[in-house]
Amino acid sequence: MRFAKQKRWMVGLLAMLAPLPLPFNGVIGWLSLTAFWLATALFLVRVASDTYRTLRPWAMNLLGLLYIPVLVVEMSTWWRGQQLMRSLTHLILFALVVKLFSLRRERDYWHSLVAIFFLFLAAMGTSVHPVVVVYLLVFAFGSLLVLTRLTAYGVLSEHGGHSALARQLQLRRFVTAVGLVSLLAAIPLFALLPRLKQPYLFGPGVGNAGGAVGGGFAGGLHLDTIGSVRTGRSVVLRFTPLGPEVDAAAMRFKSATYDFFRRNRWTRGQRVTTYRERGQDGFFRLAPGATGKWLQVWQSKEGGRELLLPTETAAFDVRVSSILIDDSGVVALPSPPVATFDYKVGLRRADGPGALDDSPASRLDLEDEAVTPRMSALAVEVMGDGSVAERAGRLERHLMSRYRYTLDLGVRDQDNPVEDFLFDSRSGHCEYFATSMVLLLRSQGIPARMVSGYLGAEHNPLEGYYIVRQSNAHAWVEALIEGEGWRIFDPTPPAGRPQVGDGGALQLLSQAYDYLLFRWDRYVLTYGLIDQLDFLVRARDFFGGIREWFGREEPGTAIAEESAEAGALPPDEVPSPVWQWIVTTLVAALGLIWLWRARTPWNATVAYRALRADVGRTASSAAERQAETLAPLEVERRVVASCPETAGETRRIVRLYLEESFAERRLSDAELAEIRGALGVVRRALRKAA
Repeated sequence: MRFAKQKRWMVGLLAMLAPLPLPFNGVIGWLSLTAFWLATALFLVRVASDTYRTLRPWAMNLLGLLYIPVLVVEMSTWWRGQQLMRSLTHLILFALVVKLFSLRRERDYWHSLVAIFFLFLAAMGTSVHPVVVVYLLVFAFGSLLVLTRLTAYGVLSEHGGHSALARQLQLRRFVTAVGLVSLLAAIPLFALLPRLKQPYLFGPGVGNAGGAVGGGFAGGLHLDTIGSVRTGRSVVLRFTPLGPEVDAAAMRFKSATYDFFRRNRWTRGQRVTTYRERGQDGFFRLAPGATGKWLQVWQSKEGGRELLLPTETAAFDVRVSSILIDDSGVVALPSPPVATFDYKVGLRRADGPGALDDSPASRLDLEDEAVTPRMSALAVEVMGDGSVAERAGRLERHLMSRYRYTLDLGVRDQDNPVEDFLFDSRSGHCEYFATSMVLLLRSQGIPARMVSGYLGAEHNPLEGYYIVRQSNAHAWVEALIEGEGWRIFDPTPPAGRPQVGDGGALQLLSQAYDYLLFRWDRYVLTYGLIDQLDFLVRARDFFGGIREWFGREEPGTAIAEESAEAGALPPDEVPSPVWQWIVTTLVAALGLIWLWRARTPWNATVAYRALRADVGRTASSAAERQAETLAPLEVERRVVASCPETAGETRRIVRLYLEESFAERRLSDAELAEIRGALGVVRRALRKAA
């Protein structure tokens, strides 16, 4: 295979690999990638079959002119959606295909590699899944191999190299060594380089492909929204208790509240939203008084802009200067998150005051048009007399015990599905139960509202944290109780509430996979300045421990005696710095000797160079010491003249060196062993003669 053919083949393969993650990240579609792959495959087929013909310059210019209208239309269309990345990526793909079909000069190959590199940057800059590490390793080693081979082929072609020599070119060890060194260097660089506050490539459709339905449900809530969300298994947030354990199965993470029910859809209405600054204690507060238990929470960007806080939250700390809080107690970030973010939550003490709730009840529509006389009559019959809390409790128990939970809704009355649920089907999922209770409470003049969020969490024993998934999505009710505030009611039967898995093999595998994702989120995506400072402190302690270990005084000193008296170590067992340094020096020396011997593989060239160096050291004049300028036969003559008894061994070393270096003959293991023994004999004789 000619050098040009080999270079085209390698560049084509690397071009096919470069854009692989882009469809998964939502940057381009699969149709675009398939078209690019087909064009690149055609290029490779032509290269392999020796039918490759480069495009003429006029053809390249014509293709560029034809693509200009496509680019203009695409940019004017996608610019409205702020997806300039898609248009630019399409342009790079098109330019790369044209360049592949016009490879003539050496610089054309490097132009193609530049386009491939930009595709690689786009893929890495928009990827947030840990699988991208596999892509990174494959592309890094592949590109390093291509670069080294292109350089080697360029040198060989300029000096009249031939295919036989190219086939003997062994670059795998070099590429592997450089790749491993690069990876080892990348770890401390990643830990120490400045952190970016957000990904350097972001926007709608970037890195979000396959994401969960918005966990915040902020836009509105249909009667089947949560039912569809609960079919997913994506992680919305993870949390771990900072101290005493919590009842994770009963925890409710509030996402949004809804006031108005129109045409089978809940909306939030016009909320009064205010900015809230940190308190004097450095926390954002939702309730007065001391906190009890604390949680460390890592919320996925799929959780939405709303901060998913437990309903018992008294205070929290998130890395923003101010937060948005509406008049129903729902907290939101100033801007949508672009990656997983973390915050701390302090829960109210059981004996502490309730939550601060500035939510007005006057704006609630207590005469909802969705409430029919039949529904009002049912509310009167079920709720009876008594306090508001007692009447609401009766209604909650009635719905919980007399109705059945199901995700199979079948055919429902679209005009009034709630009435259909209460009197005909008598089955539904959590939105139907919660909506029915809200409307029935309002029919009796009791302020109530719909709440969406997540209930319960799955424990991951691999690290002791808890996982809240899409499958934990749930809806419940908040009713205003005089003298108490808004109280939670959940009319959904226990069988219909989010359940924790049975702990089988599939769940264990799922938790192991989530553990890897959590580590990725924690130490890659959300790795920040605080983590860097912690890394530096740990490094300081580590090296300080080594220095302290080497800096201990002799056993007879006051420190050693003090340690012995304290019972830390008997006087004769206190480590001696002398022995420590001896052991360390021996280990280091053995390591250096091993590295020196393993630096190059043993062959006839190494043996001949060692023999030539010995000849230079035994020479009597400065001019004769320039052994590197001596020809092989002259080296042989001088050794035989000094030590005639080694004539056979010397001639054997020189002959095998000439065959290996100039005849390109690969020596056998037996011949290599013979050279090693012969070199030892000659060197000993030269030392005696000197």
